[in-house]
Amino acid sequence: MHASLQNVHTSVCGDGSRLFGEHCDDGNDNNDDGCSRLCLVECGFVCHMQNENRDECRSICGDGIIAGMEVCDDGNQKSNDGCSRLCDRIELTYVCTTEVSDDSRCQRSMKSKCRGKVLKSRTTRFVSWLWRWLQRP
Repeated sequence: MHASLQNVHTSVCGDGSRLFGEHCDDGNDNNDDGCSRLCLVECGFVCHMQNENRDECRSICGDGIIAGMEVCDDGNQKSNDGCSRLCDRIELTYVCTTEVSDDSRCQRSMKSKCRGKVLKSRTTRFVSWLWRWLQRP
């Protein structure tokens, strides 16, 4: 009888029910969706248990780790600094590069570094020329 009770309490990663020893279980054995195939919460994600012990995982915008559907993540949730407050787009007049994160929680992760880019248009060049011309002695 003791052996049959032990079998009832065995967890199966990927079955959609978080049980003993599992940090998450989203009902599949895919990596890179927040809950790994080993039922561990992946870097840049947070998982919350929903109905029937199944986890729903989402990326954390503003943590400096590009994860899930994030296009960029510059370590904050501010607008007008290169990466949008929802991490879903690179803002106009900015260029963001991706580099390896030095976050100690992750073995390998990527973060964004954004900087403003100089817009050179005909109007900008003309105004610049006109300003220089008007400043002549």
